[in-house]
Amino acid sequence: MAYAERFGVGYMRMPTDSREELFLSVAPEFAFGPGIQRDGLTQPRMTDPHTVQSVWGTRGTAYDRDEYPATDHPQVQRAGTWTIFDHVKKFVNHHGKKYRVTGVQSCGDLTMNLWHVALTCDRGETSLFRLAVPGEPPHMQEPIAEREYRCLVKWREGKREPRYEFIDLKFGVLAPAGYMASIVDREWLEHYGKEPGLDPGNITDDIEFALSGKPIVQRGRDIALPMIVDRFDDVRHVFNLPVVPASGSVNKIPITNIRLGEHVLYSDLNARRGALHSPIIVELDIGKSVSVDRAGLGGALRKKHFRESADTPTRRGEYRRYGGDAIEIFYPYNVYPFAALGCSPGEVVSLAAGGLSGRVGMTLEGVTRIMYDFFACEDAIVLDEGFDTFSMVNPATELDEKGGARKHKYTNEQFIDGVACFTRWRLEQDCTECRGRAYRQGDDLTKWPLNVDVCGKLESHCTQKGLSGTPPQGNDIVAVDAHRAQVRAVLVFAQRES
Repeated sequence: MAYAERFGVGYMRMPTDSREELFLSVAPEFAFGPGIQRDGLTQPRMTDPHTVQSVWGTRGTAYDRDEYPATDHPQVQRAGTWTIFDHVKKFVNHHGKKYRVTGVQSCGDLTMNLWHVALTCDRGETSLFRLAVPGEPPHMQEPIAEREYRCLVKWREGKREPRYEFIDLKFGVLAPAGYMASIVDREWLEHYGKEPGLDPGNITDDIEFALSGKPIVQRGRDIALPMIVDRFDDVRHVFNLPVVPASGSVNKIPITNIRLGEHVLYSDLNARRGALHSPIIVELDIGKSVSVDRAGLGGALRKKHFRESADTPTRRGEYRRYGGDAIEIFYPYNVYPFAALGCSPGEVVSLAAGGLSGRVGMTLEGVTRIMYDFFACEDAIVLDEGFDTFSMVNPATELDEKGGARKHKYTNEQFIDGVACFTRWRLEQDCTECRGRAYRQGDDLTKWPLNVDVCGKLESHCTQKGLSGTPPQGNDIVAVDAHRAQVRAVLVFAQRES
C-alpha cells in the first residue's frame, strides 16, 4: 500500500527597519539544562528532570537519581518543559498590548547542547541560559569563561542601528549577582568601539538579548564543514550512520545494536573531520565491552543502502571489509529537520525545515546553501535539529511596497487559540507514543509531577474556549510541524501595533 506524508519548509524575513521585532522565550526552570549525555554507543540520555532541583524550583522536592536514572525516554526528557502554547501565551500576556505575534520558531538546542548560550536583560535582571547543571560531569558544563561566542545581538531601542547584528562576545559573572557580556570582536571594535555612550567591556544594559548557536556563515563567508564539525557533538546530524547488530553492555546498559562508527566520530575530532571527505576505518570491537555482530553486519548495511566495494571506497555509501576486525566506510551526509537564524543586509532571516530525523529532511550543507546563497546571509547559526524543529506564522493579508507584511490574518487571541489547538493535538500524539513504555511515574505523561501544571494550563485554556486538538494539515498557522509539544526555547516574531 502506498504511503505519503508531507513535510514543510518555512522561513520568515524581518526587515530591520520595520515595526517587526524578534524576542526570545526560554522556559525559566530549564535555564541551566539538563543536557544530552552521549557516549556514541547507547542512545543519547538525559538526567531525569524529576531529579533536578533547579527544575523543581519551589514546586517540590527532587526525586532520588538512583531511583530515576538518566533516561533515553523522549517524553521524560521534556518533563516540566513549557509547551509551545506556554511560550506564546506568556509573550502575549507581557507584550500583547503593543505587539501582534507574526511568527514563532524553535530554538530547542539552547540549554541542551554545548555552544548554545543566551544572555537576556529584562528590567535590569540578567539571565545567562546555558548547559550548566550542578552535579553533571565537566564535559556537560558549558565553559563560558574559556570561549568566545558569535552571537546575534538585539540592541535596546535607540541604542544602535541596526538593532540586530552578529558580534563576537564573551560572557562572565557580574558582581555581586547576575551576568555580563563583553565585545571581543576586533573588527567591530575597530569600527564602532569608540561610539559615545557605549562601553564594549560591558554591554549588558544596552541589549535585550544575545544568542549564540552553531555557526554556518560568518562575516560574509560560508564556513567549510571541517571548521565547524567540532560543534556538532551529535554526529548523526552530519553523517548517515547505519544501525547494525552488536552485543555487550555499557555502564550495565545492555547493547543489542549500535550506530556504526558513532563512537569513534564522537570521540575523535580528527576522524570526524576526515569522514567529511574520505572513508575512515572503524573498529568492530569497541573497548572490551561492545562488539559488532560480524555475521549480521553485511545484511544490516545493505538494508540501509550501503554498497560493498572490493577496493577502498571512493563514493559515499560504499564500504569494504578491512581485515576481520574493522571496516572501511565512506559515510553519506545525513538528513534532519533543521532550524537556523541569520542576518543579511537590512533583514533578519529564520529558516525551519521539517522531516523525520535520519530519514527525510535537509543536510547541514543544504541549510548552509539556503542561508548563504539564497538569503545572502552574512552570518547564520543553527539553532535546532530533530523533532523540536517547528515554524508557525500568522498569515499575511496585505503586503507593503517592499514585499513585507503590513497586516496579518489573526489577532493575538486568535493566534493563541490556533497554537493551543495544534499543541493539544501534538500532546495527544506524545501521550499515545508514551503509552506502554515503562516509567516509574506511569505512562500518562500528563500526570507526571512536573507536567501536571504545564498540561493543566493548556487543557484549561482549550476547555474554556471550547477548542479541540487540530492536526497541522487543518491549521493554517503551522508551516513546519513540531514533533514534540514541549520545547525549551522559541523565537517570537511580533509586529508593533500602530
